[in-house]
Amino acid sequence: MKKGFTMVEMVMVIAVLGILSTIAIPKMIGNVEMAEVSSGLDILQTVRSAISTERNRRVVSGDFTPITTLSAGGKPFDYFNENSRGKKNKILSYPLPSCNKSGCWEVVTSTGIDSKSKELYIFHYGENKTCTFFLQDNYFIGDCPILKSYL
Repeated sequence: MKKGFTMVEMVMVIAVLGILSTIAIPKMIGNVEMAEVSSGLDILQTVRSAISTERNRRVVSGDFTPITTLSAGGKPFDYFNENSRGKKNKILSYPLPSCNKSGCWEVVTSTGIDSKSKELYIFHYGENKTCTFFLQDNYFIGDCPILKSYL
């Protein structure tokens, strides 16, 4: 008696693996995107908390200098703008990776209708999907439907 698999058994195994992969691969891709969104949400909440802390720190010390920027040298969430004593406080205690893929933040300077430049903070996730945020009146504001579903 020969030991081994018949051609029919091999075809059945390949068919079952094909069916399983058509189910599993889209779910795995969705999980990667959800992990990126979760990471972006964590950073967003940390930055909002840091803005609140910095604003309170400035008010308590008698400094009413508004927070106007959240970046330094093109790196998002690196340093706040200088306070009235010329000090720049860090926003995050760790540097964010450079943005060359999905699941990252970048800062872009834009000029509005009033000719004032404004920093836009863009979160990239999934296949070419983005969310844009900006700083206004000491608040970090933006519209991102995917992140709203997690808030």
